[in-house]
Amino acid sequence: MSYAKVINFQKILYPEEYKSDYVFMYMTLNDELKDLIGKSGYEKKFKIKFHDGLRFLENLKSKCFLAPNLFENLIGSGGIYSMKLHGQKNIRILFVFEKINNREIAVLLNCFEEKKTKDYVEEIAEAKARWEKIVEV
Repeated sequence: MSYAKVINFQKILYPEEYKSDYVFMYMTLNDELKDLIGKSGYEKKFKIKFHDGLRFLENLKSKCFLAPNLFENLIGSGGIYSMKLHGQKNIRILFVFEKINNREIAVLLNCFEEKKTKDYVEEIAEAKARWEKIVEV
């Protein structure tokens, strides 16, 4: 996916602020993560796994798929990747890479708990719909 300009994304604030000039979130994703994780009792472990994943993403950038235990290039999805946070809950965060003003960024689009492989079909469609909402062609 390659578009001219990205709008309506925000910094990572949940489970705590994560300072990055490379990774951004869809405008409602902080709240969605809080709803998914906040009441589960999994928040502390999630924070550690999520921040580890974010650090890997910042370091490896679009080569993140070289860490297949954490990231997956979703074949046939049009450039959508998955951050895989294994644990008590199998949290998946779908994201894309984009070049904005000659600078690559990653935009986290949506999250879900993977219970079966079919979960990806619906979530990929949601990620695509969100990406279309935040870009101007």
